[in-house]
Amino acid sequence: MSETFKATAICTRVVDYRENDRLLELCSLEHGKITAVARGAKKASAKLKFATSPFCFGDYMLIGTNGKYIVCDCVEIESFSAITEDLNSYYVGFAMLEALSKTLIAGQPNSEAVLAVVRGLKSICFDDIEPYSAFNNCLLVILESLGYNLDFSTCSSCGCVIDGDAVFSVADGIICEHCGSYDGIKLSRNIVKCLHHPIECEDESLSKMANILLRDIVYLMLNVKINCLNTAL
Repeated sequence: MSETFKATAICTRVVDYRENDRLLELCSLEHGKITAVARGAKKASAKLKFATSPFCFGDYMLIGTNGKYIVCDCVEIESFSAITEDLNSYYVGFAMLEALSKTLIAGQPNSEAVLAVVRGLKSICFDDIEPYSAFNNCLLVILESLGYNLDFSTCSSCGCVIDGDAVFSVADGIICEHCGSYDGIKLSRNIVKCLHHPIECEDESLSKMANILLRDIVYLMLNVKINCLNTAL
């Protein structure tokens, strides 16, 4: 029996489906990842066309059962349309959506991860935060929401305060250069500072380099590759 329910969600992927429909991937606060059809959304007169765009964050009304859902209404909370005004921000925004899409699971809510992306997009669009800094912060929150809290201030091996270079390894986490192993990801002093307080880093080139290394860390920890920025960097 079909049920109607609300999902506060951000649209992360859109695929054309059949002649006039669109298939949406929605990452919701309450239900995890949801796939739903927006019927007639490709028509010029479609009233829910706005709800079938990536970055749309809103209250979606869905009807269906057993993973087969139809979008029947949506109240938009924020479109994040301003992100399209800058190509760099646009790439980073899609990378945020990709990170959320690849780490969220259907039927397993992770509101912290969804809100991390929403806040990250807001900080880029409305708070004039450097895009890669916002993305680094978003990735760290997503990792923490999954139980992987990276501490860039203290060595997880000897407990000393990290005031120089550091190393990441899957087995040990973030460790100081004195405890570091040869097979870990090397993090310079400046990268460590950048990732310790990512939202405060205004140096675009440093934030970009930190982002490359952080995405490598995400891959080693979660086996998730974030590919949207490969051509942008």
